[in-house]
Amino acid sequence: YTPKNATTPCASSSCNVTDCCTAGLTCGGVSYVCPGGYTPKNATTPCASSSCNVTDCCTAQLTCGDVSYICPLGYTEKSASTLCVAAACNLTDCCTASLPTCGSVDYSCPAGLASKDPSTLCSAAGCNLTDCC
Repeated sequence: YTPKNATTPCASSSCNVTDCCTAGLTCGGVSYVCPGGYTPKNATTPCASSSCNVTDCCTAQLTCGDVSYICPLGYTEKSASTLCVAAACNLTDCCTASLPTCGSVDYSCPAGLASKDPSTLCSAAGCNLTDCC
């Protein structure tokens, strides 16, 4: 909130926030759009001045290099400047499988067997029941 003029009259015998203050701008109230490489803060985040800016409304998106993500065996690292999709970087964001994965070949397990994680690496010969189920 920002204060109104000191001589602003109150609506009743005692003043309240509506009488004396003007609601400040929020990132959602002005529909601020963050530039590439940034993720929006909460829409109710107040802006520091009479206009909203990237510092008020956005958080820099993490990159694989920011968090020094280390890919497991069988994966190669993507560029350190690769942007992470969520608030934390993960295998999908920062690594590329050097072997096929159960998800990349769309392996289907026989009825009654559960599928392993789609990012599970298969053997060099290809995906099979042991690798994916």
